Amino acid sequence: MVVGKRPDGSPGLFRVVRRAIALLLIDALALVLLSEILPGFTLDGPGAALVAALVVGLMNALVWPVLARLTLPLSVLTLGLAAIVLNAILTVVVIDLIPGASISGLTEAIVLIAGLTLLTALLGSLLAIGDDDAWNRNVVQRSMKRRGEVVESEVPGVLFLEIDGLAHEIVRRALRDGTTPNLARWVADGSHVLESWETDLSSQTGACQAGLLHGNNDDMPAFRWWEKDAGRPIVTNHPKDAAELERRHSDGHGLLHDDGASRANILSGDAPHSMLTMSTALTRRRPLGRDYAAYFAQPYAVFKTAGSTIADAARERRAAVRQRRRGVVPRIERSRTYALMRAWATAIQLDLQVVLDAALARGLVLDQPLAGDVLQVARDQRRQVVQRILLRAIDADDNGADHLLAVP
Repeated sequence: MVVGKRPDGSPGLFRVVRRAIALLLIDALALVLLSEILPGFTLDGPGAALVAALVVGLMNALVWPVLARLTLPLSVLTLGLAAIVLNAILTVVVIDLIPGASISGLTEAIVLIAGLTLLTALLGSLLAIGDDDAWNRNVVQRSMKRRGEVVESEVPGVLFLEIDGLAHEIVRRALRDGTTPNLARWVADGSHVLESWETDLSSQTGACQAGLLHGNNDDMPAFRWWEKDAGRPIVTNHPKDAAELERRHSDGHGLLHDDGASRANILSGDAPHSMLTMSTALTRRRPLGRDYAAYFAQPYAVFKTAGSTIADAARERRAAVRQRRRGVVPRIERSRTYALMRAWATAIQLDLQVVLDAALARGLVLDQPLAGDVLQVARDQRRQVVQRILLRAIDADDNGADHLLAVP
C-alpha cells in the first residue's frame, strides 16, 4: 500500500489538507507578485492576497466546473476562447467582492489569469506540488459517480500504451540512466519483462495498429499509397481513409470491442468509447463538446495548453539549431511548420488526452507520437500523459491490481 493513501487509493485527509494549504500559499504569493507587476490589479497586503486566493480557489473548484459544462459547445467551437472570457468575467466579479482587492476590467483579468497560471505552474513544479489530484477528485470522480461509470470489479484490467516511434534501445537507455524509474523497478522486480518487437512490412503506425487491434494488416503497403481501383491516394491518418481502412479490416470484434476505450489512435479497434481517433473522428456519438468536459472543467486549461505549446515549439526550434550546428546526419528538415506539428502532438494533444482519466476504469489504448528528442520531452513536460497513466497504474499496483503494459 502507498504511504499516505487509504486502501481504496484515494489521498488521506492529512495529505489533502497539506496540499490545500500549500496551493493556497502558492496562489497567494503569485497574486502578490502579479499585483506588483500588472497595472489595474491591486491588493492591500498579504491578507487580501490570502483571501483572494481562497475565494478564487473555491470558485474554480465549485462554480467553474458547472459553468464550463453549460458552455461546452461554445468553448469547443471557439477553440477555448469562450472559456477564457468566461473565466475572466468570473475573476472580475470575485475580486471586486473582496475587501482590499480590485481589478480594472476584462483585459486585466485575462492577463491576470495568464500570469497566475504561469506562476503557479512554476512554483508548483519547483515544490513538486500539482493540481492533478484535486482536479481528478473534484471533477473526474464526481462526474463518474454522477453518470454511474464507477464499476467495482475483481477482474484485472489491461492497459495498452503505444508510444509511436519509441525504439527498444531508447527504452533500455531510459531504464539504465534513471529516466523511467518506475519501469526500471518493475523490470528489476521481475513483475514485467521488456521485449523488443519488429513489425512486418510495412513498418508504420497504421499497419501496426491494424495488426494489434484487428489481427489483420493485409494490403496496407505504406502510410500513404495510390489505390488504382479507386483512382485516388489513401492516407492512413486522414479520417475518411482511416474509417475505410478500419471497415476493411474489422470483423466487429476488435481488441477493444468489449467496452474498451480508444484514445488518440488511427484505428479504434471497435472500441465503443473513442476519442481523438482518426477512424471515428467523423462519427459524432455524443453531443458536441461532451468528450472534452473534463478538459474545460480545469479553470486554466486553455492557458496551460497555450504555454505548453509555445514552450514545446521553442524547444523544437532550439533542438533543430543545435542539430545543424553539430552536423548531425542523417536528419530531417525541421522547419517552423514541423515545430508547430510537434507542438500539436506533444502539447495540445497531450492536454486534450487529460479526459482519458474518466475512461481508465473501462480500458484504454493510447498512441502518442514522441518524435525527435523523446527523452527530453518526457523529462520536461510535467503533465506528460505517459506519467499520468503510469502513476495511476502504480497506485493500482500497490493496491493489488494486475496490469499488462505493452510498449512497442
